[in-house]
Amino acid sequence: DDAGAIVERLAGAWVLAPGVGAQGASMADIAQRMPAARGRVLANVSRAIVAGGGDAAAIGAAIARLNDETRVLDK
Repeated sequence: DDAGAIVERLAGAWVLAPGVGAQGASMADIAQRMPAARGRVLANVSRAIVAGGGDAAAIGAAIARLNDETRVLDK
């Protein structure tokens, strides 16, 4: 896995992390694969947000779930 090594070399850069949610990765996967990027990862979760349906309640639930998943990493 070279993601972690690349991120370490880019110490001040933001990191776009595709694959979270709809493609099967989780926020915990990001933390495990790129620990040096903590606080600078932009997880691309748009498909995960709309996957449960396009109505406001489904979108709100998906956003809340992803927020909760992210908060767990801060503990």
